[in-house]
Amino acid sequence: MALATWITLLAGTQVAGEYLAKPSTGKRRTLPWVGKYSLFHLGIQRLGKLFTGACQIPLQWELTHWNAPNWQKQILFHHVRAFILGSARKEPVYCYV
Repeated sequence: MALATWITLLAGTQVAGEYLAKPSTGKRRTLPWVGKYSLFHLGIQRLGKLFTGACQIPLQWELTHWNAPNWQKQILFHHVRAFILGSARKEPVYCYV
């Protein structure tokens, strides 16, 4: 069970990183729909797509940003920052609390 949970969280972290790498439009000040799901849920969705062949992105076998806040805060900060300061952002946002 622990290994399956670990692999699912690895996949979920990769999906979260992909969403944080996309530039935000600056029009949203609330949590987007993807932020309502946990890393575990995002990982299950990605693994399901990998196993059925619907996704060709290989799984990254590393967990990064250990000191970062939870996923919901990260995606919220990502969109709120663009809403307040504009969407001309070059680097990903990692808010360490």
